[in-house]
Amino acid sequence: FDKDGLSRLIPPPRDLPPDAAAISFLIDEVLRQAANFPVVIVRDDWLLGVVAVQQVQLFLYQLFAESNKPMPPAGPKQWSSRLTTYQRHVLESLPTAAPGEESVRAAREATFAAFFRDAPPIAARSGIPWPRRLEEAVRAYLQQEGLPLPGPAGPPAQ
Repeated sequence: FDKDGLSRLIPPPRDLPPDAAAISFLIDEVLRQAANFPVVIVRDDWLLGVVAVQQVQLFLYQLFAESNKPMPPAGPKQWSSRLTTYQRHVLESLPTAAPGEESVRAAREATFAAFFRDAPPIAARSGIPWPRRLEEAVRAYLQQEGLPLPGPAGPPAQ
């Protein structure tokens, strides 16, 4: 309620374009998270696995939302409105992990498949080089541990 008409003096919020540093950070963080999966196995801590999958799913949401900027002003609890129809479908279709090996592995597989399908084009549109060396190092480490990284490799080095 603005009985004095002061709200007109407040400038409208300004949403900036996609932040390349934020997009790069999110991609790197997903790859870093991927390298932590052996800890789940060694500790037999499937609740940790649930949280790890949820974290990657959150990073994927943040990557989608950041890539869609600038967006019209919206409140902080307007999560779905920050996504395209396709992105919302991707996130809604990801399985929710339960604390058990089969569930965590299935959710991890689906989440990384979505990440490696959708993150490289976002990086390319944002002018961000794909972190090929980081991905290769994570893939090699996980392969050595007998836990290959799900999903196809990102784009080739240029």
